[in-house]
Amino acid sequence: MKNTYKSMSDELKKFPLYKIENRELINITGEITNTSEYNHYEAEIHHFIKRQRYYRHPERYDDGEQEFLSPHDYKGNQKLIIMTKAMHEHLENPVYQLSSMDFYKKYRIWKSELLSND
Repeated sequence: MKNTYKSMSDELKKFPLYKIENRELINITGEITNTSEYNHYEAEIHHFIKRQRYYRHPERYDDGEQEFLSPHDYKGNQKLIIMTKAMHEHLENPVYQLSSMDFYKKYRIWKSELLSND
């Protein structure tokens, strides 16, 4: 199996980036272009489709169009979402993970909008 590791800075160049504002995902692609441009103590970048799953089977998630000039041209389903560390832990960390309803009550956005259920 070939090495599929990509740095987060590489992924910021490949995939669109969103932030959560007023309970919606807002496209901010281009505002953060590498990992030195955000505070790692306060925020984390989350993969909508788990990184390992995406890189094992990218053909399942992309629309076949692999050549693009920027994340704005990307036609696939993968996206990156910047969020607070606490939100990221409540979303995915097995120890701190909240149920879908508790997550919605706390953040007013459904987990299904932030996680691929594929």
